[in-house]
Amino acid sequence: MKKLEWNEGMSVGVNAIDSDHKKLISIISRLSEAIENNHPDPITGHIFDELEQYVSLHFSREEALMKQCHWAGYKSHVKQHRDFAKKIPELKQQLLSTDSINVAMEINFFLYQWLIHHILIEDMAYTKTFYEHHLNDHGIQKPSFIEKVISKLNSHISLGWRIILAVLLPFLVAFVSLGSTTLALNAVQLGAISITALISGIILYWSIRYPASKINHALIMLSNGRRDLRFYQTFGKDHLGYIVSAYEQCRRALLQSDVSRAVSFRRHDIHLLHQTKEKQAYENLASTDPLTGAVNRRKLEELTLAEVERSKRYKTNLSLMFLDIDFFKSINDNYGHAAGDQVLLQFYQTCSKLARETDIVARIGGEEFVILLPETNLQQAKKLAERVRTSINHCYITLNGTVIQITVSIGVAQWDADRFFNVDDLLAEADQQLYKAKNEGRNRVEG
Repeated sequence: MKKLEWNEGMSVGVNAIDSDHKKLISIISRLSEAIENNHPDPITGHIFDELEQYVSLHFSREEALMKQCHWAGYKSHVKQHRDFAKKIPELKQQLLSTDSINVAMEINFFLYQWLIHHILIEDMAYTKTFYEHHLNDHGIQKPSFIEKVISKLNSHISLGWRIILAVLLPFLVAFVSLGSTTLALNAVQLGAISITALISGIILYWSIRYPASKINHALIMLSNGRRDLRFYQTFGKDHLGYIVSAYEQCRRALLQSDVSRAVSFRRHDIHLLHQTKEKQAYENLASTDPLTGAVNRRKLEELTLAEVERSKRYKTNLSLMFLDIDFFKSINDNYGHAAGDQVLLQFYQTCSKLARETDIVARIGGEEFVILLPETNLQQAKKLAERVRTSINHCYITLNGTVIQITVSIGVAQWDADRFFNVDDLLAEADQQLYKAKNEGRNRVEG
């Protein structure tokens, strides 16, 4: 399932701020998982408390750096911080006081959207100012001498003039060479002019080609999914500068789109997950006994039919136990139905502990239970039935201050394709064996 993750394109170039952003992403992701898994309120509340504390720490750190470099957007940024800090307790109270998954998802989605806006829009606004004040401490190489020269040229000479000068300077060198006699220039003067013009031409040429190649490379990387390449150096207020500004806007928009899409997918996945859980809950209600949690009669018939078909196809053994709690009506009459429910629940739990993973324990009505035993022959089934009978016989239950002992009668049958036509025949055979166990004195196994 997709979730919001750190992307290097989110970096503002300051380790402390980037670490804060990573931590905030982690906290909000944990909150999302808590909502997704229906964690209890104390866990959700603790995550919100952690979010509130870390937001306060992050805002303080960020504001100190903005103030240090006298950033023009300091006041408006601080206001945004204060507004969100006030919102957190309200969101926490709203989340803890609702049982609606939709409301919880909306709160979580709001936090994700805030985080995206905070990192990719609000905080990106000061990255260049931090760079200019040398606050960046990673991911940015110091400009070379030639890059500094190019940056200065870009700041003072427009792109148009640089193109014109780059084109004209070679002609100037040729003109000076041809007219050296007329201009009365000696070799040294001529050489100096030629070299100066040549170097100037090369620098002007590279002041156009170098940034153009950098922009071209960045655009190719952007089209391939990279969102972390950005320009901090000045390219001037001309066409190259405009292209760089447009690139940065495009980079941020695509990054924001990538992150928003991941959050939207997660929101959709959580919604589908809860729909699936609700559907599963309804299916469980329709297939299990509400008191004990055992498989109910309808589901047992469905599972038994499937196991019979599997036994026919693969020639495997299949057995079934029919269990009846002895004198259960007397327990209800003497101790009440609540006590009877307690007996049923403990009886089921004892059977479940003894059953294998492949066995199916079902309550089919009143005090009657069935255990379906795939890949088990009659002798193996009788041995397991005897273990169940013994365990139940040693099971003591306290009812209204009185300790009572319960027993069980069990009938066992094995599927026989030559004798049985369907599932009902198998159940009928186990029922007959149960009847025999009761007639023989109860608290016994027959089969």
